Amino acid sequence: MSLALVAAPTPEVAPPGPVARTEDERNTMAVFEAVAPAVVFVTQSRVVRDWSLRPTRLPSGTGAGFAWDAAGHVVTNYHVIEQERDISLMIYVKEKKGLRKEKVSDVRIVAFNPFFDLALLKIENPEKVPLRETYLGDYSRVKIGDPVFAIGNPLGLDRTVSDGIVSNRSRALGGKLSIQTTAAINPGNSGGPLFNNRGEVIGVTSSKIMGGESLGFAIPIQYVKDFLRNREAFAFDKDNPNTGFRYLKPPPKKQKAKKKK
Repeated sequence: MSLALVAAPTPEVAPPGPVARTEDERNTMAVFEAVAPAVVFVTQSRVVRDWSLRPTRLPSGTGAGFAWDAAGHVVTNYHVIEQERDISLMIYVKEKKGLRKEKVSDVRIVAFNPFFDLALLKIENPEKVPLRETYLGDYSRVKIGDPVFAIGNPLGLDRTVSDGIVSNRSRALGGKLSIQTTAAINPGNSGGPLFNNRGEVIGVTSSKIMGGESLGFAIPIQYVKDFLRNREAFAFDKDNPNTGFRYLKPPPKKQKAKKKK
């Protein structure tokens, strides 16, 4: 009696499913969803006049900022609003169909500190703006290697998230301490928050080393807290001609003609 060899049926292999996110990835997404409504897009415009003397508003710069409290105070970098007064904020309102952009033009400058590169803005009608305030973290708890992420508008790409770690918690730059991070920082990120993985603001993103990779810097939250606590000392007076904001430039001094030898 001969035995016939029958091949065993090949078991069906289920198509590969989506890779499950790690706990850190899920945590970052949840924290982002919670804190993103506090981040705003800061724009400035300058009034110029053409040959017909008609006023025209032209954009002069962009940056980011974040809500400090429910009263409508927004923190940003001084260099984002430097020498400008016509400032607008773009708020991102979450709705069922997605995000809605809402422009807020009724914004005034409350205080600024050029040395620490910080400025405080105020929305005049905060009850009409659905901003969520942020929680300021504790600088003493910031450690090298801590995961962090920044939210900003690099090169005008709004609500961009970049993550990384704290590379150095006390890097000396220009006579001040800065938090060095591998999170990508580009023009347009300035003034935005640097969050830890608990959703606390530990710094204000401010600069990077051009030509380098993953060499971004943020102003430590201890400086921000001190600036906010003593904001009256740095209050902006719109009637003071010595505030450093744009006025007509004085006529240039005449140079004395050099005597020929």
